[in-house]
Amino acid sequence: MLRDTNEKMCAVEDACAAFEREKEKMGTLAAKDADIIKLNVGGRAFATTRVTLCAVPNTLLETMFSGRWDTGLKRDDTGAVFLDFNPDHFALLLDYL
Repeated sequence: MLRDTNEKMCAVEDACAAFEREKEKMGTLAAKDADIIKLNVGGRAFATTRVTLCAVPNTLLETMFSGRWDTGLKRDDTGAVFLDFNPDHFALLLDYL
């Protein structure tokens, strides 16, 4: 029984250490609501703020631009985030937000 308790304590300590590493990594990203995000949507350039893209919780845009995944987003040769969407439809969506 003592062995099981020790194993469980080690597992909890490992999980806590992994959590702290993840927190530290996320803190270095330092995404800010006022960040200006440059987008290439279907070949058309857009610029908006992170807070606008994250305005609706639990959406694809909010997930993509929360700051956690910035390094994994596809970018064009100018560094703008590339989205393979219809730019006319995206413009309407952005105006709505």
